[in-house]
Amino acid sequence: MLIYYVYAYIRKSNGTPYYIGKGKYDRAYSSQHSVSVPKDKTKIIFLETNLTDVGACALERRYIRWYGRKDLGTGILLNRTDGGDGSAGRKWNNPDKGKTYEQMYGPIKAEELKLKRSKVHKGKEVKSSTREKLRDANLGIKKDQKFCETMSKIHKGKKWYNNGIKSYHITPENSHLILELNLVEGRLMNKSNLKFTTSTKNCIRITDGDRNRTIKADSPIPDGWRKGQTKKK
Repeated sequence: MLIYYVYAYIRKSNGTPYYIGKGKYDRAYSSQHSVSVPKDKTKIIFLETNLTDVGACALERRYIRWYGRKDLGTGILLNRTDGGDGSAGRKWNNPDKGKTYEQMYGPIKAEELKLKRSKVHKGKEVKSSTREKLRDANLGIKKDQKFCETMSKIHKGKKWYNNGIKSYHITPENSHLILELNLVEGRLMNKSNLKFTTSTKNCIRITDGDRNRTIKADSPIPDGWRKGQTKKK
């Protein structure tokens, strides 16, 4: 269908383009861009129209290559990719983007940083409207088989431990952290794993090493029981 086009955002100062894009319908006027959209609509120029999707992608790449990108030092555009409906050629500002704390700092330092981050966010309340949006967004989503197999491999052999404040999901390879962080087996019940329920508000999870129970946070812990949760075999 010939409904695609290639457009440019023009600078007020010298009339040169600072962004090249490809789209259809009202894409050129949408606020969903990595750069600011001109308030003066006369600064939005349609370079090519009545194009197919493939043709628009090819022309978008050609224009970006012609004017060059500022982040690569090759030209004047603020585009962060080479165009053509993808992230090809994107220059990432952060070389550690996508890495885990463990990959960047090692297991011991990673646990320390996670604990610090946990303290910063402790006590912060999530709005009920936000919880509902998250619930609605994830409700009914089915994970494909490959995803399930991957997650199973990631969590295989892991056990939950806690220090009375925070829970840690530890692999056998990192079992040395149990002594270093003074951990006991079991998982604490906290807001992150209440699954948006309210019936367990102000409650804690306790275990005797075999069974698990939920009690009020201000209730005394029975003899032979402790905070945490034992994973069922």
